[in-house]
This record gives sequence, C-alpha cells and structure tokens, in this order.
Amino acid sequence: MRELNRRNFMKGLAIGAIGTALAACAPKVVEVTREVEKVVEKEKIVEQTVVVEKEKAVEVTKVVKETVVVEAKPAPVEKVPIKVLDAWGPGPWTLELYSAWATGLAENVPGAAVEFIPTLTGEVSTQKTAALLAAGTPPDATLGSDIRFAFEGVILDLKPLFDLDTEVQSWEWNPPSWDFVNIVDRTGGEIIWAFPGNSDARILYVNMDMCKEAGVTFDPKNMWDWTEFNEACVKLTKRANDGTPQQLGFNGFGTWYGDLFVWANYNGADFWEIDPTTDWVRKSTIDSPECIEAIEFWYKMLVEDKVGPLVGEQTIEGMNFLSGKIAIQPSWSSFFSSLNKAQKDGTLNFEYELMGYPVRTKGDKWPNQFANGSQMGSVLKATKYPEQAFQVLKYVAGPKGHLIRQRAMGAPPSILNAEELWDEWLTPPPQNTYLYREVMSQGKIGTWSKIKYDADKISKVYSNELDNLKAGNTTPEEFAKTVAEQHNQIIEEAFQREEG
Repeated sequence: MRELNRRNFMKGLAIGAIGTALAACAPKVVEVTREVEKVVEKEKIVEQTVVVEKEKAVEVTKVVKETVVVEAKPAPVEKVPIKVLDAWGPGPWTLELYSAWATGLAENVPGAAVEFIPTLTGEVSTQKTAALLAAGTPPDATLGSDIRFAFEGVILDLKPLFDLDTEVQSWEWNPPSWDFVNIVDRTGGEIIWAFPGNSDARILYVNMDMCKEAGVTFDPKNMWDWTEFNEACVKLTKRANDGTPQQLGFNGFGTWYGDLFVWANYNGADFWEIDPTTDWVRKSTIDSPECIEAIEFWYKMLVEDKVGPLVGEQTIEGMNFLSGKIAIQPSWSSFFSSLNKAQKDGTLNFEYELMGYPVRTKGDKWPNQFANGSQMGSVLKATKYPEQAFQVLKYVAGPKGHLIRQRAMGAPPSILNAEELWDEWLTPPPQNTYLYREVMSQGKIGTWSKIKYDADKISKVYSNELDNLKAGNTTPEEFAKTVAEQHNQIIEEAFQREEG
C-alpha cells in the first residue's frame, strides 16, 4: 500500500538510493605538505667545480650540500557540483538574493560549485521537485521542500548531520520553526526533515494617526478585551451613506486558517486535537463551544458592525494599510519590512504601532502570539554529495545567508541568538519592539502545521465553507459543524489510506 502511495505522489517516480560521498583524491603536493602555505625545507645536492691552489693547479670536484627553501603552493580546490532548486520564483529580490548568496557560498563553502535552478512564473517548487525526481534529474537540495517528501522517503534525515555540527548546535532556532521540522515519521522515528526557516508570527499593525483622530487610545502592554476591541474598530470605521467604505477599522476576515484561528485560540480553544504520542492532528475540534463562540464574535464584527471588507469589497483599490485606509491590519512579522521600506522611501505618511490580539476577558493572561513555522531547505537522498549539500543549506539558512535573505526579501530572523539578524531587523525600530523578540518569536506553532496528510484538501474545505459563512449562506454554528464533519472524514480516510 505504501508503494502505491508513493506512485500516486510522485507519478511513477523511481526513488534513487543515496549517492556515495565524494572520494578523496588530493593532488600530490597536498600529500607531501598536507598544509597549504606551509614552508618546507629540502636538501638539494649541487655539484660545483672549484680550483684548489696547491703545488700544482689541479681541478677537483667538490660536493657541496646546499639548503634551499621551497614554498608549497596551494592545491587547486576540486569543486563538486551542487544544484539547489529555488523556492520563490522570480521577484524583485532575485538578483540581489542569488548574487549575494553566490558570493557568500564561494567564500564559505569553497568545495561546492553551486547552481541555483530557478522556478519560473506559474511553477510550484514542490511540484517541480517531484517532477525532477520522476525524471531522474533531481537537484541535490531544494529550498521549497515539503513534509510529504519526508513521508515518501526521498529526502535525508538531517538529524545525524545536525548532531555532528557544533556550530549548528549553537544556534537557537525560533521554537515554532524548530517544532515544524522535527517530526515523527511513518515508522515512529524522530527525524529532522529540513533546516528551520524564519518564523512569521501574527500581529496587529495599528495606524496611530487614525486612532488619534477617532479618540482611540491603547497601551500595547495592556491588551484590550474583545468588547473594547470591537468598540474601537467601530469608531475607526467610516462608510458613506450608500455603505461604500472610506476607511475600515479591521481587515482580518480572510479565508486562511489564521485569521479566525487566533480568536478561537485566545478563547482557550483550538481547531484541531493533537495526538500526544505522535504530535499529529487526530481530529477536528472547530465545532467545540469555545470555537463557535469565537466564530460568532468574528462574524458579528464583519456582518453586523461591518468594520472590515464585506463580500465584494476585498478588491477595492487603495483599501489597504499602507495607503492609510485600514486602521488595524493583522499580518505577519514580515510585513514590518514593507513598512520599514516605506518609512525609508518617505511614502508612509502616518505613524504606526504594534499590538497583540485582544484577550477574551479583561484581566486574562495574554497568550503568546501564534506562529507559522517554516523550513529552509532539504537535502535529497539522490545527491552524490550529501555533506556538501548540507553545508550549502547550512550557509543559506544560517546567520550569514539569512542576513542576505532578510535584506533582499524582508524575512524575519530565524535564529534567536544571532544578534546581527535582530540588529538589522529592528532598525529603525517601532516603539513596541519587545513583541518581536519576547512574544512573537516564542509563539506556539499553529496546529494546521500538524496535519499529517491531505492538508490541501482540508484547507480547501475550510476556505470554501468560510466563503459561504461570509456571504450569509450559513450560520457560525452550521459552518463549524459542517467543517468539522468534512475534516474528520478526510483525516480518517487519509489515515486508512496511508497507514492502514
């Protein structure tokens, strides 16, 4: 059954065994000196003819030993080819990112000749990885890896390499991303299927000019409760007589899990129940009373109070936070880079602040912001050079390579004890910087990351039913029960198919 599943996933892919490591074939000069730039001494025998003045002029041959200094020349470095599949496709960051990485890799991983394979517009990195595997031409590493590759046995378990690398062991990865790449596989074994990536945590960005105009004040360290938050959003919303939005209080009504999950999470609930033994989702709990209560509050803000974009208003040009038309914008920490750029360019014409999601009841302990764990590349078993491929990903995901990505793409820091990353990220800093380092980077991972199989099907069900809810075709309770029923059916069918 498992072999059939692999065929379905890879479409007939033949999984190659792991290649052998590069054999040592050092040039002779290295065998002699063993160290580049070492100065060695050798004896050279020189024959000289001299004239000795005695009774007769007699020519004799005198053997002279002469010591000469020979400087060993550096051995030419034989590079192994490492192909790395891109993850993001073309974008404004492409030239800056890959040219800087190429320079850094040449210096930090001199034994590898790295070639980045681009993903073109319309291509998905994970699909391209599977296609290259099926064609028998896989890359050595892929930046756009997927947990399904770990289940199908086509990527290396990096745990043994992590355990042997003291430098990697010294890096304090952000908890959500470390949690994301450390999994229990089909056999019950614990593996690291990828390098951890940056952890993007959800946070609220607040237009302070709008708040001042509306008479709304808040203390970022003293969180609003739900009632206070809703009242503020109503004050911050302006609509014309015909209902057309002129400015909106809160733009947090998308169809992705996190836009609604955070309310349930802060109400002491979760969308899924996790198996404590395997750390994987075992059933949907979105129909719990606590979840339904959170959905009802979220739905009231949208449908009754109209503080956010209604159906058909999501695409109105200019209705966004950067333009000054949205008062409170939930987004990832990476949004900070866009704001930072706008500040430097002089195109941001208002002051902003950071705020955490409101607690359910005044006085509740504020839980950590939830986070979206990510990965930063896997090594494929088909590579002939696993150690060199590991070193390439170590550079790309480590402090030096990540700083380049941070500057080019706005990726938030991935390693908590890499000060250079945080110094760059928080310059110029917003007033409430503690949210990044002390709260957001310590947030717990969203449980949707713990869906073992058919996560795409589960996500599709959720987004479709949420569209129905926002359109008024169903109630919050009906939405929750329908989603839970369909999710649990998918989870059970996937378990039976994959694990029997």
